[in-house]
Amino acid sequence: FLRVGRPTEAEKACDAALAVDDAPEATTKKALLRRARARLCRRDFEGCIADAKRVGKAAAAILRRAEKRIPTLLVPRDAPTLRAAVSDASCALVLVAPGRYEEKLVIKRALALAGDNALATVEGIEI
Repeated sequence: FLRVGRPTEAEKACDAALAVDDAPEATTKKALLRRARARLCRRDFEGCIADAKRVGKAAAAILRRAEKRIPTLLVPRDAPTLRAAVSDASCALVLVAPGRYEEKLVIKRALALAGDNALATVEGIEI
């Protein structure tokens, strides 16, 4: 399906292969790798990354390509505050530089927050 430009059908075929309970490990890894490629084509970068991480070394190249494409903001470089970064609907990943951030946030969408070596402290988050 991927060769003919139909990533949605390719993903569904991989889902069917992954649904088999007693499938050999090699079959499962192959299906995950193909589904990661399909998700990359569909611009589902988070799904692609999740599958690629499950596969391991064989998916390292796909993982790097997907991670480069996730819309990311670095606080405070790209957005002056956490609130500004969280409010940016185009952003799927907020990287938080070391420091203390005293803000009240309400996060009402799928969003990944990551701190640099867990040195960021965020108070007042409601999810």
